[in-house]
Amino acid sequence: MSKSSQPTECLRLIVIDDDPEWCELLADTAEFLGHSLDTAHSLEEARHKIKISEEKQQLYSIALIDINFVSGRQRIELPRGKEAIRYIKSYHPYIACIVLSGSTITPDSVLDLRDEYDLDYYVQKDRFDLDTFARAIRNAMRRVHPDTYGSYGSSAATSYPPDVAAVDRMLPPQSERDALIRLRHTLISRFSEGELRDLCFDIGLPYHGLPGDGAADKARELVAHFERRNYVPDLITAMKRLRPDIDWDTLLF
Repeated sequence: MSKSSQPTECLRLIVIDDDPEWCELLADTAEFLGHSLDTAHSLEEARHKIKISEEKQQLYSIALIDINFVSGRQRIELPRGKEAIRYIKSYHPYIACIVLSGSTITPDSVLDLRDEYDLDYYVQKDRFDLDTFARAIRNAMRRVHPDTYGSYGSSAATSYPPDVAAVDRMLPPQSERDALIRLRHTLISRFSEGELRDLCFDIGLPYHGLPGDGAADKARELVAHFERRNYVPDLITAMKRLRPDIDWDTLLF
């Protein structure tokens, strides 16, 4: 087991998915990481199990949600994954939500899910492995419970979300465009393609979904996506966490 996969505590997870084989894989992986996992094949079953867990004071920490799980007698695909996220975030906000998808979701779609439904993390099923699952759990818990899971990996890590005053110092209004350009150059010159992939993974965006062919194109589009949605501070925080060896104050000012 790699260092990043080592469990730190036992969490209770619930998966909302209609695929028994996939649910079994998740259960086995969760058990290997030291967690427990319950299965719900419908939103109604998930609601019931969450209610029971609260009555027994055995709360779930994370919900793993298939974004397009099948529902109804005719087994027609309905977008009930979004309904599940909205329900959990409205009535059980202490539960972190991780979306599972068997099809590619674009970075814009992931950010829409985060903006509109308060999604905590995203995992593509065909890229699922032990480290992916462990990191998804860790990052989702960091978003929902920043006081407990605010930093990991090294003492230089920064809690999510970043401090507003610190963000203002990172990107002074009078030089914001220059800072964005320096940010793009830093991604191109100081990050390998593998590190760019790690960065996208850490922030919950599929690297292959970014427009462009090479690392330089991906870097440009990554900055552009975050700039359009006013999430540049999140990107900077993730970059600093991944590469604490870089003199960020010199690069960003």
